[in-house]
Parts: sequence; C-alpha cells; structure tokens
Amino acid sequence: MWPLDLRPGNRDTCGMTVFSGRWSLGLAGGFSVILAVVAFWPSLSNGFMYDDVPLVAKNPLVTEAGSWWRFWVEPWWPRGSSLDKLYRPLTMWSYRANAVLAGGGTELDPRSFRLTNLGLHALAALGVVLVGWRLTGSSAAGWISGSLFAVHPVHTEAVVTCYGRAEVLAGCLVVWLVFRYLRPPGAGRSWRWHLVNAVLLLAAVMSKEHAALIWPVLFSIDLWRWRRMSAGPRPGWRLWLNGALAPAHVGLVLALAGFFLLRYNVFGWTYVGDMTQVRAWEVPMAEATAAERLLTPFRLGWITLRVLCWPAALCPVWSVPATMPAGGLAADVVGGMVLVVGGVVLVGLCWRRGWLAGTMVLGGLVMMLIPAQALAVTMWWYAERWLYLPSVFAAVVVGVALARLGVAGCGLGISLAFLLLPSSWQYCPVFASDLAMNREVILRQPDSFQGRRNLALALYEAERYEEAIQAARECIERFNGRASHGPRFKPVEEPYWVLLKSYLALGDGARALEALDTYEAMRAHLPAPRLTEERRRALALITRASSRPAASEASGR
Repeated sequence: MWPLDLRPGNRDTCGMTVFSGRWSLGLAGGFSVILAVVAFWPSLSNGFMYDDVPLVAKNPLVTEAGSWWRFWVEPWWPRGSSLDKLYRPLTMWSYRANAVLAGGGTELDPRSFRLTNLGLHALAALGVVLVGWRLTGSSAAGWISGSLFAVHPVHTEAVVTCYGRAEVLAGCLVVWLVFRYLRPPGAGRSWRWHLVNAVLLLAAVMSKEHAALIWPVLFSIDLWRWRRMSAGPRPGWRLWLNGALAPAHVGLVLALAGFFLLRYNVFGWTYVGDMTQVRAWEVPMAEATAAERLLTPFRLGWITLRVLCWPAALCPVWSVPATMPAGGLAADVVGGMVLVVGGVVLVGLCWRRGWLAGTMVLGGLVMMLIPAQALAVTMWWYAERWLYLPSVFAAVVVGVALARLGVAGCGLGISLAFLLLPSSWQYCPVFASDLAMNREVILRQPDSFQGRRNLALALYEAERYEEAIQAARECIERFNGRASHGPRFKPVEEPYWVLLKSYLALGDGARALEALDTYEAMRAHLPAPRLTEERRRALALITRASSRPAASEASGR
C-alpha cells in the first residue's frame, strides 16, 4: 500500500498516471451513479410490502396533513405498535415530503418513494468514489469502490424498500461526512467547515441511530494524522488537542447531544423495550446465555462476510431456527473470530505505518457492532439492510487494495461489479410483495420461522384461504410439534389466528371455533381482549350448519 497523499492529481506509487486527472475522477463518479440506478431500477414497479405498510402506507404521520413539527416528537414506529424504541424523525419527514410532492392524499404511489431511494443510493455511491480518491490521491480506488458499492446486491433490501430509507439516507449522509473529514489538513478548517460537519452528523443520526458510531471513526482519522506527522517536530498532545482536535469535535459532540436530547423527550432514558415481553422467535438474544452473547457476534460476522462475497447466500428475512445463536465453537464462529482478529491486526499495521486507509478498516469493524449483536441494543435478529453502512467502508477498503495493482486491479474491480449486477436485478423482484418475499425466504431458508409464519399471514391477506390454512398447519407442525429448538422457543400462536380467520372466511364454524379456543388458551397469560366477535361468528356458522339438515328433511317430507 502506498503512502498517503491527499492532494488531488498526484501520482501514487503504483504509477497510475491514467487515474490521476480530474477527468478520470469525474468519469468514475458518473459511472458509479449510473450503475447505482441501473442495478436497482427493476424495483420501481414494486408495491408497498412488509414494514412499508405500517411505516408509510398506513401511517397517519405520512398520509395525513398536519404540523411538520410532529415528526420531531413522535417515535419511528406508530405509537403502540412496537416495542422498538427507535427515533428517526428526518427519515419520517422525508416520507411525508415524498407524499406531498407526489400529490398528497391517503393513496400513496410507491414509485415516488423508490425513486427517492434510488437517488439517495446514487448520491451515496458518488460519495464512496470521492472517499476512495481522497484516501489515495488517485481515482483508481474511486472507480473500484464506487462501482462495487453501487451494484452490490446486499444493498437490495435497503434501496428497494420504503422502510429501508433510514439506512440509505443515513449512509448517504455518513459517506459525505467522511469525505469532508478527509479534507487535507493544509486546506484549512473554518468555522463553517465545522458547522457543516456537525449538521451532517446530526442529520445522519436523525435518519438512523446507527450513524452515531461514525464519530469514533472520525476521531480515529485525527489520531492517524497526528501519528503520521513527520514534517518538523510533532506537536504535543495538549497543543494538538486544543488546536486541532477540540474545534473539530465540539460541534460533533453537540450534534449527538442534541439528538439524544430530542430522543429523551420521546422515550426518556429507555433505549430498548421491555425484553420480558418479546419472544425468542423474534429476538433470540433476549434470553441468550453468556456464552451465546460472547460467540454469536462472530457467527453473524461470518454470515456478513459470506453474503458480501457470495450473493447466493442472501435471504430477505433472517430468522431462527434457520440461523441460531452460537453456543459453541462451530466452524462459522471460528471463521468470524479469524475475520475480527485479521481486521484488528490490519488496523494495527496501518497505524504503525501511518496508512490512513486503516481508519476505513476500523470503520467497518465499528459499524458492524450493531449488525453483529456486539452491542445489545437491537430488538431484531439480523437484517441485510443493516449492512448498508458497514459496506461503505468495506467497498473503500477493497477499492484501495485493488487499486494498488494499477490498471489490472481497476479492471478486476469493475469486472466484479458487472458480475454482481445480474444478482441485484434478480434480487429486486423478491421484494415486490409480501407473498414474493416470504416464498423466497422459505426457498432459501426452509426452517425459517419468520418466513413460514409471515407466508401464512400474507396468504390470508391475499384471500387465498386454502393455501393460508396449509401454510399455517405446516408452521404448527414445524415449530409447535417438536422441542428440539430449546426451552426458550415456546409454542407459537399466530398460525392458529390464521386458521381461525381463514376458516371463518370459508364458513367452517367448527374448525374456526377449535382454532379460536387454542389461540386464546395460548394467549391466556397476556392482557389482551378476547375475540368475542370471532367466537360469535363461529357459533353462528355452527348453528346455521346444524339447522340445514333439519330444514332439508322437512322440505323432503
């Protein structure tokens, strides 16, 4: 790897003069923007699905006119609909802006939301190009990093779904913040420069809380620069702290403090919901043992590497028991350990030699703390959309590494991007509807609880009652008919709700009543209202069915 030279247009140690001009950088940016749009263009015909419905299509904050200040005092999920303590006002504001620009009204057009996501993703890809260029002084790293980031199918869920807007918006803002922060020290840093950085950080964390982890990465950039100062005597810690570090980070600290103050106004000090009210089926780490809490991050880290390197391993919804918490040193856990140790060693090597690219390796490790469950603040298991931010740093690291090979490395990187493009095209239709998504989940992970339960619900919503009954019974047989998953995975009641509703729709009162009794017995410990209307309808169907033979016999006489 070459010594860092942040000045644009300089020749790097690989002699890649062909990549040193501004024209090459402009072509790299335009090429990545086009790839970003082309890769996910097939998703524009997709409708609202999955979390799009409660967050956008049926969310009064988005569909109903009202004061714009409401977004800053409301949680991410509509009140009372989730245990997640999430606060993302800027993303919610962007939904409302989408609705207004598309003509308003309660009937929203999903195409306008997806076009916005495409634009944000293209802007993020352009920022990745510029980050690679700032690190190396050559646009070769920008060509590779931007191309790979633009087309990688791991971004599909984040880009093509409306609920993925939080990831894309936060990722875009973080990329441009990092690009600005990599500004050459000699270029000067006015108060306006610090103010814009603080605003970008505040906007990023108001888009998604995960973006707060970029602050330690920015801090590491300053540490690396202090480490590699060689021209003249290195300033002491106190002089450097007061003259360089403090002015840059005071605004960032105030931005984070402002975000948490606003969040406190909505949730108080609570960050996650009551973990006693969740089930292991959705949040398996809620009752995890000490060994599982220690080892599971390595398993999820290995899964991340696998889906980044092998798109065929992607799955729309990751769920237990298809993927379980790690209680021992399985092969994937050991692989995750090797991956983390290798990353730490690489960061140390870059620190020793003064390579600023080491901050990008560190950024990838830091941004994986939440997706890998290393920070226990999530109310979900694992999601590919969470990898949007970490993949920014992964793309830059790969770009910097391949750019060392010169023209051959650049050609290899762009060729990889074109090889990934068909996978993104094929993955887009998977998110077209709830039915399409859950069928794909079962195809890729046959033992997925979320996939099989959600498929039964989606079939019922689609009024395909016979298929819904079959899917619900398969779910009961798989997840209630055996205890091999462990004592924390108690029998689930949702399939019985699908059976109840489907049998009522088909006019089978006896089976509906049987499903209702089982459903309410399984939920007896919850303070939920009993389904009296459904019971009345089932009894009425039974009465009607029993009276038919008597009526037929009377008419025969």
